[in-house]
Amino acid sequence: MKLSSLSGELRMLNSMVEPYQVRFVKWALPRIPKFIETYHLTLLTILFSLLMVFAAKNMVGNRYFLLISAVLIFLQYLSDILDGALGRFRDTGLVRWGFYMDHFLDYFFSISTVVSYAIYYQIGLDMTMIVLLFHIILFSFVVFKTQKSFWIQDMLTKKNNHKIKKK
Repeated sequence: MKLSSLSGELRMLNSMVEPYQVRFVKWALPRIPKFIETYHLTLLTILFSLLMVFAAKNMVGNRYFLLISAVLIFLQYLSDILDGALGRFRDTGLVRWGFYMDHFLDYFFSISTVVSYAIYYQIGLDMTMIVLLFHIILFSFVVFKTQKSFWIQDMLTKKNNHKIKKK
């Protein structure tokens, strides 16, 4: 499947850090060792997520957790901006897998960040669930805004259209 057939792959970035991000990516791509593949960078998000929760659990009340979490968020940001760019730069990678896994793992990291702060600040389970529910709703709207559609709805529509065409 070509990348252009995926929804939302051509969204425009309009942030204050975009010029610096573009310059950094152009500088960093040729310097990434050949043995590091795009999926390595994508899967680093799992490690960062687990480290975030582990640090929160073991550092309750320690202010250094805030520094560690900031570093982990920054490292995840770097791996996130470099994984797709590396695939395009080397003309390699698992395009469809990378597209969906990158979005899924971004959400996984986001949830682990919310959970880790709930652990660190010792927020009760009921309040944590309310915050997670709010987070899910907010994240859905962000995805809708950037993708111009809900991906589940797209999948269901394509599946139903496929069934209709067979008859």
